[in-house]
Parts: sequence; C-alpha cells; structure tokens
Amino acid sequence: MGKTLDGFDRHASSPRAKTLRHRCPECGQTMRGTGKLYYLAQKDAWFVEYFCEREQEIIPLWSPDTQKLAEEIAADG
Repeated sequence: MGKTLDGFDRHASSPRAKTLRHRCPECGQTMRGTGKLYYLAQKDAWFVEYFCEREQEIIPLWSPDTQKLAEEIAADG
C-alpha cells in the first residue's frame, strides 16, 4: 500500500479520490485530489490528500463533504 504520511495510522487510494476538489487554505486556489486518503484514529476521520499547484504542496484535509466517499474507498480497498 505504500508509505503513510507521518502521524496517520493507515491509508487507502482510489482513482475516485482524484476527482475531488478543495480550496487551498493557504492561497485559495482550487486543489485537486491526488487519489490518496489517510486515516487518523485519534479523530476517527479520513483525510483526503490534495495538491496545490500554486503552493507546490501536498495538503491532507478533512471535510464532512468527503468523509462518506473516503469511508467507501477504504472499505473497498
């Protein structure tokens, strides 16, 4: 499954997660999902990994709008 980002307990990936979009908290530009998701047991939540082209950063974010999809992807994988 590959390496998990520091601090996260497990991860999943899916082409469906690449369709997700979110506004960058740093610059406001629309970011694209990378296809990766990370689970944080402490919060019982899945974070979607996004890439901001302007900031050139990978940013994992939690959103109530993407939680259901993230749980579906994790269950499938």
